[in-house]
Amino acid sequence: MRRTTSVLGVLFLVLAVVGAGPVAPVAVAGAAPTPFAQLAKFSGPLGLVEIGGSELAETLGQNNCGRPPTTAALALPTGSTLRGAFLRWSGTTENSSAPAMRPANPIGSSISFTVPGAAPVTVASTADSSDHIVLPGVTLRFQGRFADVTGVLAGLPALNGGYSADVTGGYPNGCPLFQGNARAWTLTVVYENPAITELSTAYIYHGMNTLAGGSQVSIGVTGFRAPAVGSTAARLTYVAIQGDPALAGETLRTDQPGLAVAPPDWADSSSGVALDIDTLTGDLSPGATSLRIDAGTTGDVITLTEINLLVRTEPAGVSVSKTADVADPVGGDTVTYTVRYTNTGGVDLAGQTFTDDLSQVLDDGTYVPGDATTGSATLAGTTLTWTGDVAFGQTVTVTYGVRLDKRGDARLVNTVTANGPQSNCATGSTDTRCRVALLVRSSEFVKTADNNDPEPGETVTYTVRVTNTGAVDLTGLSFTDDLADVVDDATYNGATADSGVVSYVGTRLAWSGDLVVGAVATVTYSITLHDPATGDNQMVNTIVSTGPGSTCGEGSTNPACTVALPLPGLHLAKSASVTGSTAPGQDITYTVDITNTGRVDLPNQTAIDDLAKVLDDATYMGDAAATVGTVRRVENKLVWVGDLAIGQTARVTYSVHVTGAGDARLTNSVTSPGPGSNCKSGTTSPECTVSHTMPRVSVYKTAQYGDTLPTLGGKVTFVLVMRNEGTEDVVGQSMTDDLSSVLDDAVYNNDATATIGTASYTAPVLRWDGALRIDEVATVTFSVTIRDHDLGDGQLHNTVHSTGPNSGCSPSSSGRGCSVSVGVEAVRAKKEVTPTTRVEPGGTATYTITLVNEGGPADPVLVDDLAAVLDDATYNNDAKASVGTVVLDGTKLSWTGTLDIDKSAVITYTVRVNDPPSGDGTLGNSIVLPGSNCLASSVDPLCHTSVATTPRATPPPSTQPPRGQGSAQGGLPNTGSPVGMVLLAGLGLTLLGAVVVVRTRRRH
Repeated sequence: MRRTTSVLGVLFLVLAVVGAGPVAPVAVAGAAPTPFAQLAKFSGPLGLVEIGGSELAETLGQNNCGRPPTTAALALPTGSTLRGAFLRWSGTTENSSAPAMRPANPIGSSISFTVPGAAPVTVASTADSSDHIVLPGVTLRFQGRFADVTGVLAGLPALNGGYSADVTGGYPNGCPLFQGNARAWTLTVVYENPAITELSTAYIYHGMNTLAGGSQVSIGVTGFRAPAVGSTAARLTYVAIQGDPALAGETLRTDQPGLAVAPPDWADSSSGVALDIDTLTGDLSPGATSLRIDAGTTGDVITLTEINLLVRTEPAGVSVSKTADVADPVGGDTVTYTVRYTNTGGVDLAGQTFTDDLSQVLDDGTYVPGDATTGSATLAGTTLTWTGDVAFGQTVTVTYGVRLDKRGDARLVNTVTANGPQSNCATGSTDTRCRVALLVRSSEFVKTADNNDPEPGETVTYTVRVTNTGAVDLTGLSFTDDLADVVDDATYNGATADSGVVSYVGTRLAWSGDLVVGAVATVTYSITLHDPATGDNQMVNTIVSTGPGSTCGEGSTNPACTVALPLPGLHLAKSASVTGSTAPGQDITYTVDITNTGRVDLPNQTAIDDLAKVLDDATYMGDAAATVGTVRRVENKLVWVGDLAIGQTARVTYSVHVTGAGDARLTNSVTSPGPGSNCKSGTTSPECTVSHTMPRVSVYKTAQYGDTLPTLGGKVTFVLVMRNEGTEDVVGQSMTDDLSSVLDDAVYNNDATATIGTASYTAPVLRWDGALRIDEVATVTFSVTIRDHDLGDGQLHNTVHSTGPNSGCSPSSSGRGCSVSVGVEAVRAKKEVTPTTRVEPGGTATYTITLVNEGGPADPVLVDDLAAVLDDATYNNDAKASVGTVVLDGTKLSWTGTLDIDKSAVITYTVRVNDPPSGDGTLGNSIVLPGSNCLASSVDPLCHTSVATTPRATPPPSTQPPRGQGSAQGGLPNTGSPVGMVLLAGLGLTLLGAVVVVRTRRRH
């Protein structure tokens, strides 16, 4: 048994050395050792003492049954105070394969521990360790247990006295225990005593590593810190448990040159004792934080289970340093500050604090909370304060930041102040580790427009101001401005810059230049809006700069980087229910859509639709209506007025009925003076105008036969003239002329010709087919020859019908020029009267009418109107005819009869002139015979007679003498006929006849 007490820096290594009895361990292999871990640490004016006990079966068949628990005495200096107490127990748990050895029992997870003046206490382990080694013919397994018994010892009346423990293996008193098996326990006590003047730190480690003859192990020890200056005294204590004290050759050394070399032999030669506690004493390297222990043996089996280190420590002290993660910050960055607060002394420090004045930082940015590994950091105003506890050797890391989103002086200067013991950053310190000073690079971009409510046709000037707002001169500063969403609505005019260089390529404007601190560059450029409006009626453009600290970086939402100008836009679209061509009788419905395509509301808008060039060909139906606003007619115009919200459409509809009375073209345009209108006055946009063409073919028919009526065997030429008077070419035009009422009197000569198109004849219809371009004229000519006998009605009557669109001679038309009627002179008629010039009252006038059929109608009908005769005379009812029958009906004398060709008929009758006279003094009458020279319109003198007689007497004025007396001049009374009146009447008839002849010739 060993007992070691150490103060003023002691390094303890506790080893359990287990011998294998007479078996020579010449072949060794280890496996799965438990690494050594630091389980406790104390600081202060400390001392450390370790006691223990063990059992070892040294001979074959030895049974340690009945042996009392092992005992060790603990003695602490007077006035000591307990800081920590740790109980460990370990030993072999299995010893197999050797014929002379028997397996041991496992180490219990609890131990019976007895202290002075108290009953035994059972203590349970809180940490375990294990290892095993394979030897020739035998496998050795080891277990270790650890328990913190500070509370057990603290409740006892005294810290000094005898302590005992029984490490059991499942049997009372640890029985049986066979050769080569060992049991051991240790109690390590850390105490504080006022007599100790230097500070030290005790480190408690627990683990297990086993080695056998001919092998060596290295154990790393970390988690401690030796003073950087001054004394670094340290000691190492260990326990050796061996089975055969006679086997020597165990060694122990460290990589710390200041520690004494381990003794060459750990063995304790006393029989039955396996526990050996030895110490290495010396100095550690200044500032050392780790060491390596090398253990070896050439004989026995050794198990290392404990390492205890007592190291002198420095007085209380702190070291503070402050850093920033960015050395060259730019606007928009987040700068993260890190303050490291290190306890450099040998004692724990409670209630530590430091402050950081951020007043010269937060003018340029916004505080960003961070984190602290221990304690807490808070910001009050512009001062950050951290408070917390720092154990000796501990470093507390505090982080916080500032987001550079403000425009201050671009200088970030702040100093941490810590007034802890021996702090390097106490108030007034000039230590550079306490202060961080950074210069910020930043640039500000502001874009504006001089016209925030532009209309089409107006000019907008943009201004971009670039300012170096940082504390560092900037070179190669630049920005771009993509105008793609501007030039769809406007035309780029050019740009200027008062410094740097500006360019425009494609749709991108770019500027670059250098700016010293505080300098400003101004870039201007302009655009002119399209009129009428184009594009999306919204101009949005954003400047982008990736320069240092730019306020307009990629993806920035800064409103100073973007100018968005909503534009007005008015789009009109006009359509009709009929497209292209129209025709009389058709109804056309017009639709005008007026849409606010812009990005602003449009109040009080107007649109005008001029119908002047429609209403000459059509009639307005009076049905105009609007879905939004109002529409009314003003003379020949329709006027719409209304308000349009963004995206709203007003639809105006109205209709006309086509008459075809005008120029055969219906054209009307809608206009609007509204902002951005596509249909302003004078526009040629097809969206604003609807035009309809109309076919129109005029047909005019004439007959040509000379100056007099055609006679038997004569030729009559018919001429058809068709003119395209419309506004579109016509195709598939046709015309038919039914000659049925011509061919009863004549024969078609089969000579039809056409200047355009094709003339054909399929009895009894003459047909023309063709196409006519605008203003083109087609003339069709054909003729007939009047038969020389067997006439029909003596009238050549025919009518042309045109089946083309809007023809002047449609089947339902009765238009002038569509029909021609030509009479044929086939019966020669002659009327005579005797006397030829005058018949006195009471006298008789004899009329003779002679008819000769030269090939005309076989049953002619003659009418002699006596109305202008019977006012002066009385019919004698004596009419007679050589052929046929004569009848007087009223005042008309009619003759009918059959008159063969080349035969004649003579009709006679008389009248007696009234006495006294009763009429106008003239006996005038005419005969009318169709198919003769005496048609109703004839002025042939052979058809008319006129004989004078005495007119009815007119009562004289009251100033004249009585009847029968002469005049005042003695002249004879006027007893003659009114010759002047007769002559005047005759002259009038002659002139009338001439007019009729001329007109008839012009018509035919």
